[in-house]
Amino acid sequence: MSVARVAAAVDSPEDEGAMLDLMLSVIKELATERLFSFGVDESAEPKDATDKDMTYDHWIGEIHLCYPSIEMAFRSHFSSRIARMFAHAMLGADEHVDVEICHSFMTEFCNLTAGAFKNVIADVVSEEEAPGDLGLPNRRPSFDEAQLAMAARGRSMSWKYEIAGEELVCWASLSINGDELWRLHGLSLDVLATRVHEAHASPPELDEFDDFLL
Repeated sequence: MSVARVAAAVDSPEDEGAMLDLMLSVIKELATERLFSFGVDESAEPKDATDKDMTYDHWIGEIHLCYPSIEMAFRSHFSSRIARMFAHAMLGADEHVDVEICHSFMTEFCNLTAGAFKNVIADVVSEEEAPGDLGLPNRRPSFDEAQLAMAARGRSMSWKYEIAGEELVCWASLSINGDELWRLHGLSLDVLATRVHEAHASPPELDEFDDFLL
């Protein structure tokens, strides 16, 4: 997000939507950084890309992060084919990996993205006062769901990546309890949003897959 847009959001602290959009843009950037850390070659065609892994091949990976004052949900909508592209990028193009392992890479993508946002939040609020609860990612087949029910209580953003003719759609939602945010941390929403953006401006190195057990 540009400096001008950050300044405009901070200059309008009464605009809750602008503050939430500012933090959602951080989640989008974190997701993008982690997605392409897989090292997928956009021009590569997996050796067994035509394999039909499932009869119904639209999947959702999902994870939730909950603080007393902050709730975040992150989703990725993907096909088995795009999951296989990322699995091959990590394991090698000549490896034949089953669909469960391919999908594991997409749920781990959700886990890394939510974990990265949790690290950013931890730099802003005291985990001693309010530890964040990061749930385990889950995966399930789905129809074309575009939103979670949580969106009605907060703010959401969706975006997509086009990779080798396939689309990967991501969705994030934020809900913040302003009273709890002030009671626990003495923070207003505009100060929280600014600090989250600043914390992401100097990020640590990307999480690695060294400890990811397939």
